[in-house]
Amino acid sequence: MGKVVYKLTHMSAVDYIIALTSAAVLILAVVTGTMYLGAKSSQAQIETFAEIGVGIEDIHMIGESGLVAIADAQASRLAAAETEAEQEEDQEEEKEQEKAGDTEVVMNLTSIQKDLKIKFINKKTGKLIPNIEFEVEVKTPSGNTVTYKDDDKDGIIYKTDIEPGKYKVKIISPASDSTYQISAEETAITVRDKIEYKKVDVSDEVKTEAQVNVAVEDTKVNETVVESTNTDTVEWVESTKTLIDGTEETEEGYEKIDRSSIADPAQQASAGFRLLTGIDAREPDAPTEGEDEQNPPKEEETPEPEKPTAEPTQAPEPEPDPTAAPTEKPVEAPPTAAPTEKPTAAPTAVPTQKPTPAPEKPTEKPAPAPTEKPTAKPTPAPTGIPTQKPTPVPTAAPTGKPTAAPTATAKATASPTVSPSAKPSGSPAPSATPTATPKNLKEDTTSVLKTTSGEVLYVKDGDGHFREAKYADYYNSSIKEFYRKVSTTKGEYRYTGWQEIDGATYFFDKNGNKVTGEQVIQGAKYTFNSDGSLNTGSGHLGIDVSKWNGNIDWNAVKNSGVSYVIIRCGYRGSTTGALIEDPMFRSNIKGASAAGLKVGVYFFTQAVNEVEAVEEASMVLGLIKGYNISYPVFLDVEPSNGRGDKIDAGTRTAVCRAFCQTIQNSGYKSGIYANKTWLNSYVDAPSLASYKIWLAQYAAAPSYSKTKYDMWQYSSKGKVAGISGSVDMNISYMGY
Repeated sequence: MGKVVYKLTHMSAVDYIIALTSAAVLILAVVTGTMYLGAKSSQAQIETFAEIGVGIEDIHMIGESGLVAIADAQASRLAAAETEAEQEEDQEEEKEQEKAGDTEVVMNLTSIQKDLKIKFINKKTGKLIPNIEFEVEVKTPSGNTVTYKDDDKDGIIYKTDIEPGKYKVKIISPASDSTYQISAEETAITVRDKIEYKKVDVSDEVKTEAQVNVAVEDTKVNETVVESTNTDTVEWVESTKTLIDGTEETEEGYEKIDRSSIADPAQQASAGFRLLTGIDAREPDAPTEGEDEQNPPKEEETPEPEKPTAEPTQAPEPEPDPTAAPTEKPVEAPPTAAPTEKPTAAPTAVPTQKPTPAPEKPTEKPAPAPTEKPTAKPTPAPTGIPTQKPTPVPTAAPTGKPTAAPTATAKATASPTVSPSAKPSGSPAPSATPTATPKNLKEDTTSVLKTTSGEVLYVKDGDGHFREAKYADYYNSSIKEFYRKVSTTKGEYRYTGWQEIDGATYFFDKNGNKVTGEQVIQGAKYTFNSDGSLNTGSGHLGIDVSKWNGNIDWNAVKNSGVSYVIIRCGYRGSTTGALIEDPMFRSNIKGASAAGLKVGVYFFTQAVNEVEAVEEASMVLGLIKGYNISYPVFLDVEPSNGRGDKIDAGTRTAVCRAFCQTIQNSGYKSGIYANKTWLNSYVDAPSLASYKIWLAQYAAAPSYSKTKYDMWQYSSKGKVAGISGSVDMNISYMGY
């Protein structure tokens, strides 16, 4: 042991290096071996466990569809909750505005048939004012005066079955205070005797879901049962579009743009001109803010230039011809002459004799303008009022281009034009203002026209070729279209599922092949032509959606072969009867329209009479105003376990007719949605045959025969790209 220690302590430096390297290699080998053995052991365990899962992927879990449905519903609730949160924020802002005070209260009076609705509105927000017990005085057509109170403080006083005729209404309580400004003026209204099926103003009554108890208001019950199903002949697959590698090609093209996205040349030129010239927006001679035109601000006197510390000397030069010598000092102006504000150019005259400078040493060309520090001592003007323009000697008037004149003495004298003024003029000379002006834009054929984002624009010439657009093209009334350059990638694609290609609808199976002939897809029967295009005689594929479908990718929906969508815009509460907007309506209609889908809407009714039906139609008309509605407006007639279930078939039929007629009187197509049972038993369907009928029957083929039907909802379990979860599937036979 001692020998080992001795050798270790007496090794050379080389021996130490060799020993340490050997030890490091040994340690690395041990660590690597340990890791390898551990990995082999883990792999063996994984391979053993993996055999257990073989075939499990084909075994469906009990209750799987229910769990998926629950997950879909939860996602939809979350989307609706986000929208409700935004609505609550808006309401909080309105409340804060009311707290701020000075809220003007106005009345909105409406009548549909032997009724009078008095609504108290915040003029600024257009919403009802709750929590205040308003009281009004009403003069009836018979001359009586009555008073009514808003006992439930909901912002509405509603009276029914009253005498038709002219009424006068005014608010008598409460009086104006620091929070509300209330007018006591009378407002007149005529109570109608007969219903007219015309839109009335209910915008102030429409509520958001944040303002109601949704659990007891949105209670639609889907009682449509699955009677039978067709066996699919083609497996449904999701719609996909994949570019095949090696086939892609990039092409340059031109895309027409909207004129509103073109940068206005006048604004561009005006901004650039002001930036270039530095001209202020106000008039040059206008006084600045705070100045008095009668007493303009005093201007500082210009100090006399400093005298040079030493006078420069010049070598004497030969004397010039006496007849050509200029005067040594300027001729004084008459004492009464005032200085001019703007110097004028000296008259040009041909001199009688041009002095010849010395050939050995020509003098330098004098500068036409004075410098801040002249090299020669300036000769001050003999009087306190200097002239700004010297009077030339007739025999030696300067030419337009000054020439160097030799001096007679070694000491140079200053030119009269450099004599400083004792006091500058009161305002800047007009010539100081730049005289440049923007180009005549209507004739500008050089400046390139661009979009507001800076993209170069193009127009077509007479031969159909594209050229860069110029400013003048913007004002050319014969040029209607402007384009921008775009790059598109083209090639061969592999498709699956429903596809809309060049205006035709196709279905591609999981192998990317077009299907032809008669096929059943998701329980619906379709007929495809020999080229794979859908035979429109077998109907057009569409869907209907509401808040329960959550956020939707509308471009994906469009590309999946769907040609139209019916969107729920709102519903009447099953308990209180409040008019409530679907929280996803605006998002859905904007997205579907932008994607190029045809759009219709539906409203879930809980009306119990014709008056309420007209109100429901009026709400719908207000919501769809400004949108392109190409499909009908439907009234959804279904059970709810609420107020709408309690009316008889005759009243329900009258409700349907009042709604549809009010919609049609406003220029839209209208219709009724109901399942086969309700069309057969709970409405008089034949009396509604002049409107569109949308049948809900989940069967291999419809068996309803009491009336014609224009649309068929054949499933509530459809799958469409862009929508998470199930969606209602429809076939339209309306030919569009």
